Amino acid sequence: NEEIKKLEETIKNLHLQNLPAFILNRPRTKQGKAKHLLSSDLELQIKMDIKDLREIQSYRGIRHALGLPVRGQRTKAHFRHGKSVGVIKKKIKQKVGTKKKPSKGK
Repeated sequence: NEEIKKLEETIKNLHLQNLPAFILNRPRTKQGKAKHLLSSDLELQIKMDIKDLREIQSYRGIRHALGLPVRGQRTKAHFRHGKSVGVIKKKIKQKVGTKKKPSKGK
């Protein structure tokens, strides 16, 4: 039990250890300090960072808002994973197919 508590305290206070900043998951904050956040704190901080990028309307923020790749990937084909595709069921397709289109007849 004591060893587990000691490990938990060490992990919570990694930024106080003599570790280089690149090892921590928040090497640069707005205050200029390096932090190491865990679980829900890290997720919340990432969401706040993305929200800030959207608010200042930076390039990355706009890409996040539009659901496009942010880090320079090409967008011709492979960024579309997970997007919904407009699938039409048979019944609806038949109803749409029976409607007549207005003709531009002469």
